[in-house]
Amino acid sequence: MKSIPLVGADGIDNALSFAALIGCTTALLIAVNPHWYGDATWYAIAIHSGELLPLDAGHLLWRPVGAFAVSVATLFSFSLDPLLALQIISAFSTVLSSIFLYEIAIALQLKAAPAIPVAYLLSHFSLVYGGSGSSYSTSVMFHLLAVKWCLQSEATSKARTIVFCGIASALSLSFWGLGILGIPLLMAIPFVSWKNSIQTKFMYSMAIPFSAMSLFGATLIIGFLTTESNTTFANFFVWLRSSGHGIPAELSLLNLLRAPLGLIQSVLYLGDLGTALKSFISGGGNQYGPVLPIVLLVSFFLYFGGVFILQWNGIVSSKLFLLFIASLAPSFLFGALWQGSDIERFCFVLPYFLLLLADLSARSFLKGYLSVIPAIAFCLWNFTSIAVTYEQDHEELITEIAKQTTLSAPPKSIFVVTGQDFGPRIWAPLHYLTGHTFYSLLYDSQVEGVAGWQNRLEQTIKQHLEAGGKPYVLDSLYSVKPESPKPTLTEADNHPSEGDIAMFFHHSNGGQKIVAKRYHFRELAYRDSRNRQQDNSNKRTFDINE
Repeated sequence: MKSIPLVGADGIDNALSFAALIGCTTALLIAVNPHWYGDATWYAIAIHSGELLPLDAGHLLWRPVGAFAVSVATLFSFSLDPLLALQIISAFSTVLSSIFLYEIAIALQLKAAPAIPVAYLLSHFSLVYGGSGSSYSTSVMFHLLAVKWCLQSEATSKARTIVFCGIASALSLSFWGLGILGIPLLMAIPFVSWKNSIQTKFMYSMAIPFSAMSLFGATLIIGFLTTESNTTFANFFVWLRSSGHGIPAELSLLNLLRAPLGLIQSVLYLGDLGTALKSFISGGGNQYGPVLPIVLLVSFFLYFGGVFILQWNGIVSSKLFLLFIASLAPSFLFGALWQGSDIERFCFVLPYFLLLLADLSARSFLKGYLSVIPAIAFCLWNFTSIAVTYEQDHEELITEIAKQTTLSAPPKSIFVVTGQDFGPRIWAPLHYLTGHTFYSLLYDSQVEGVAGWQNRLEQTIKQHLEAGGKPYVLDSLYSVKPESPKPTLTEADNHPSEGDIAMFFHHSNGGQKIVAKRYHFRELAYRDSRNRQQDNSNKRTFDINE
């Protein structure tokens, strides 16, 4: 397969066309992003307020790079919104990832190589996080760049390969600490691709991660010394652990079940299947009835079984199969320990799954151009299902909530919500758009633990009152009867029970009401716990404008 010339008269036209294609694809990823910004809203708020410190150990360079992009735009008298700046970087990184993945497919001599970048761009991970402003896609991009250089190193100096791969891998880790999950695959490449002696392969497989970790370690130490005034060794590990938001890693049955689901959902959009399965396991019943996602889930497992059978029979490329296992093993182990159902956990596996899909298609009964059919079907499913099943009025909903809360509530108010009725796709953007705080009880309990949630909420409300804001509560948080004994999904997830929440917010009629489409907020009449009687269970309570 010949490369496209980018020099000379024809090369200029090709380069311009190529740049236009990259630009259009970047814009498309931003346009189709379903308001799933992840941590980008927090970084955008910090950049907007000029707060570059403290640096996040898990995403060390993300905030500085976003701030640099905004500063460069300012030099050219162009006002660039910080969130949009982060979105542009993440979307551009996703497009570059697809290009690097294509070059990797060419290096591996895969016949269905042209279908792979398209499949990557239309995967669930790329459509949700590609234009989100989160650092995941940038981390994956530098990882794939390192893999590309490593695979193409037969014609270049091995020493230069170590340096280049080390720099790219260190950047991958600096944008997202979990880039370390891609290191084992880099260590496997010399064994499956290079034609040197076993001693040379072993030496380089050790030298590449050593180079990467040395560079990243130096960057991490500089970030720590810049961020923390207490530079003790013990505080260094406290700073590292802070990137986990207080969520403990534990091996449990639920995490073991979440890991394969997260792997599949990084590739395919499965709707509410995760919530439905979690509800079924916890005894809350299945209120979603996800028939088609379950069919896809079973089909995916059958596909994996088929891959292993074909590998056993020598049909699947052993080289590619080993690369896939090298990418899957560390990500699956980590997913089984920590939030395995989150689709970004397996973003370092996704490229090699697509390479395996292309290779399997080309080696099976589908020959020539027919080998792209599975990838095309996969792309069409993701794009159409996400476009149809993500809420059609989602953007209008966020705009309406932002409008009503801005008009009706004083600045720096707090809106207490629940993750089940008011998820992060809604409250995270509203943080940035309104300047208010949308306080999710489920997110707080996930990060800080259930114990002490009443104290944390009360202190947060007091801080907003002192700043001139007012507290508001989502109706559903106090509409449940306190004596309700029914276990809920939130209880099964180790979150505050509906009964405890209802006890905390004593229901009462009256008070200012803010209505934004299907969501109703009511002003909370605050009284300090020292000046009000506590109930028999010693739980704090609030009254809605008594």
